[in-house]
Amino acid sequence: MTPPTPKKLLDGELHIRRFRMFDDLTIPKLGMLNLIVGRNGTGKSSVLEAVALLATSGANDVFGEILEGRGENIQRPVLPESSPLFSLVNRGTPINQGFELSAGGRSLVARALYALMPDWPDPKVRTAEFPADDMQVRLLLVWQDNGLRTIPLDRPLFRARGAVPDDLFLGCVMVGTNGVGMKELAALWDRVNLTDLEDRINRLIGECFPEVERVSVSISDGSAVAKVRGVKRPVTLKSLGEGASRLFSLALAAANAHDGVLLIDEVEIGIHYTLQLELWRFLASLSKEFNVQIFATTHSEDAVNAFGIVLHEDPESDGQLVRLQSRRGVIQAVSFDTDELDHARESGSELR
Repeated sequence: MTPPTPKKLLDGELHIRRFRMFDDLTIPKLGMLNLIVGRNGTGKSSVLEAVALLATSGANDVFGEILEGRGENIQRPVLPESSPLFSLVNRGTPINQGFELSAGGRSLVARALYALMPDWPDPKVRTAEFPADDMQVRLLLVWQDNGLRTIPLDRPLFRARGAVPDDLFLGCVMVGTNGVGMKELAALWDRVNLTDLEDRINRLIGECFPEVERVSVSISDGSAVAKVRGVKRPVTLKSLGEGASRLFSLALAAANAHDGVLLIDEVEIGIHYTLQLELWRFLASLSKEFNVQIFATTHSEDAVNAFGIVLHEDPESDGQLVRLQSRRGVIQAVSFDTDELDHARESGSELR
């Protein structure tokens, strides 16, 4: 049977305007596998945040996770500069102008709305480029594909880390630099336990580690465990090496993100440099198995080389390397497809 053609959630050009350090960034093409490189301060993690917001149509929980992850979440904003939105908007841009994200047929616009304090909580709202002293940022307006909604900013925008509420859009999962914590791991496992997704994860892990018959998550402490051939009792995956634990968490994240996007910040973390090629082969398998569009960042030259080799191995693979670079203070994106990556590797060019 011919496998189904992968379908990208985000296709075409990715436009990021007035978001974080980006004034107007265009990534000309997106693949099923996307590796983002660049020097520190060029906005690699910010691209992942923009993709997360766009993929989830600006879900409240995603806004909160992004802000909480950088310590920017303010529960009760008083002044415009203390609004959670303030840290997301490009510096120098009035926050009522907000930011805009788009890719293919998806778009999201987020702007702040100021409210006169004496009229709260039933305000006569108005926007202002330079709000008066008696105004507070009270509403976040989000225009998305299916219309307009508002997010009140006078209550917390974040959820407890590790919790996965039923209404969370699970077609987008982000693995940060700290990996997947035990509470989050257990929550993600609950979503696949006793389903065909669990069977597919076990098959993929078994292909990488033939001695592993089955993987699971311990009820007692949320740790990843494995049934190893010839061993009577379960063992922790970490006892097989950090690589095994890392690959399991990525597989679990991909299964939860099926038909959506998987975001991985600093993909090389936890994987020895000699195993980067196996990592990218595994990620390519995850992308096909779960129809997941992967966006990852890296500082590692070994990861970049492995990415190029994996794309070269599969002529039908759909991958893009995106290098972010600053030109006179303006961040730009340069994309490399498989042929361009092959040429860069052969010539010894530095792509990071």
